[in-house]
Amino acid sequence: MGMTSDARTKRSLARIIAVFGAAKPHFAYFFANPCCNRMKVLVHGY
Repeated sequence: MGMTSDARTKRSLARIIAVFGAAKPHFAYFFANPCCNRMKVLVHGY
């Protein structure tokens, strides 16, 4: 069974915090998949 959309968003936000120390409000973070040609965007708007 896969992760829910909410769980994926929280996991991505946790990764941003681990890398940058905090997630800034009204910022967009881009994730690139190195083995594919896809890119994901997480917009933090709190």
